[in-house]
Amino acid sequence: MSPIRKPQYVPTPPGISRREFLRLTSMAGGSLALLLAGCARAPAPAEAPTAPGGGAGPTVAPTMAQKPPAKSSLIIGQAWEPSTLSPITQLGDSAAGMVYQNIMNSLVWVDLRNNNKIMPDLATEWSQKDELTWIFKLREGVQFHKDFGEFTAEDVEWNINDTLENNRPRKFLYFFVKGAKAVDKYTVEIYLEKPFAPFLVSPVQGTGGYMASKKAFLEMGEEPFGRNPVGTGPFEFKEWLSGDHISLVKNKNYWKPDRPLLEELTYRPISDAFVKTTALKQGEIDFIDLPDYKDVADLQNDPNIQVDIIPGNNWDYITFNLTRDDLPTSKKEVRQAIGYAIDRQAIVDAVYYGYATADDDPLPPGFLAADPDQQKYPDQPDLEKARELLATAGHADGFTIRCMTSDKTNLRRALQLVADQLSQIGITVEIEGLDLGTFNARSREQEFEMALEDIDIMTGDPDSSLYWFHHTDTIAWHGYIGLDELLDQGRIEQDPGKRVEIYRTIIDQILEDAPYLYIAHRNHVFAYRQGLQGYAAWPNNERNFYAEDLRWT
Repeated sequence: MSPIRKPQYVPTPPGISRREFLRLTSMAGGSLALLLAGCARAPAPAEAPTAPGGGAGPTVAPTMAQKPPAKSSLIIGQAWEPSTLSPITQLGDSAAGMVYQNIMNSLVWVDLRNNNKIMPDLATEWSQKDELTWIFKLREGVQFHKDFGEFTAEDVEWNINDTLENNRPRKFLYFFVKGAKAVDKYTVEIYLEKPFAPFLVSPVQGTGGYMASKKAFLEMGEEPFGRNPVGTGPFEFKEWLSGDHISLVKNKNYWKPDRPLLEELTYRPISDAFVKTTALKQGEIDFIDLPDYKDVADLQNDPNIQVDIIPGNNWDYITFNLTRDDLPTSKKEVRQAIGYAIDRQAIVDAVYYGYATADDDPLPPGFLAADPDQQKYPDQPDLEKARELLATAGHADGFTIRCMTSDKTNLRRALQLVADQLSQIGITVEIEGLDLGTFNARSREQEFEMALEDIDIMTGDPDSSLYWFHHTDTIAWHGYIGLDELLDQGRIEQDPGKRVEIYRTIIDQILEDAPYLYIAHRNHVFAYRQGLQGYAAWPNNERNFYAEDLRWT
């Protein structure tokens, strides 16, 4: 079957025609990182003062009205409560990352809004001694919170070696990393088993590169440290009252003397999107993540709310437990039939209200090797093709299968739609709604039949979107065999053109064999009270709430 060419779907902001929106984006180079923002309304003029009893006061010369002092704190409503605040021991918990990205610094950070440019953080310089050895020069004089001393190369050596030797959850980011050694107080070497093209965007930035205090971790122990983390970031941990809030306070010894600009951050877990959005609109909280997509237009029309939207480095997906030969989905034709039966555009419209892009490709637009002009599975279903494939697999009459998902509102809605869509080809889906922790545990242990979930890709490199899901014995591998050699080649190859060829070959095979079926790339949406300055929406979760530059006006 020849590839289907499809137009690129870009959500249209409310109040702008789609034709006008496309004209404006083409003038701006067609950037998919276009931010859509709500508009602020000018404050109403102050009323004239009155005398006690309501009468006019004495006539006075006009003076400049004194502006009340700006707020110095921020209350954040989160979709759920973190499981831990330690980057060393958490896995797949974006709520935790939203907190500890303000407590920790990494060696470098990647500017996803600027062509994946590598930026200095705790490391000021980096170079390759040879293809298997990286050298990092560290920032001098950086202090850990709570008098735990100076950050040095010994801390880097410990963070990396401890992760490897103790098989910490973030070890999946350390593939091809053999170890680290402190050369002197401010120089560390990191050793690789093989050349690793995405090295700077994987184990030394974000969750992989966050540097915890060795002294604090060893003194406290793993679990206490996760409830009382110590880093070098712009805010330091204050308290965690389970079920109520987590508080951070300004790090007065931060290595950037003019940052942060706020005094305190308070995170409140609010799982119900309606309750969270209502609290924002009423001024009880200042910032929210993951509003219900059906409420985005209403938030944009609220003069007291600012909304930031950016296309996300992510995908919604369906996957199958291929370690079980007894399931109908062990046959490729059955998985393909499901791929053809899904109405991706209906999910984009009904679940995301247009704030997503239907796609069957694991690489979001703009990634190296992404090809938005080709696809195997159409945005709208091909039920005739799906029924033919089921008949070929010996399941013309359909079958029943259990599908699990987590407690995210959008995913539960999407799964209900998928269940309705698959019923049209005779497949009955029994829905299992789980909390995120249980979902992740069952996924890792292969205790499921079919699953629908979303993934935020941790880097801007195609390796992150493919390796951890399709290479054997990685965190989200579910029994599919056949891509290890190509995935390893993609990591080792340094030439971008050759990497494109490798990854397009990988994606063609994934689309054909369908161990994962991709549905859409959703936009990231954040909303906050007018007057908050310095925020910029981020394509993934690594810096989606970095509060160093935030301030109230």
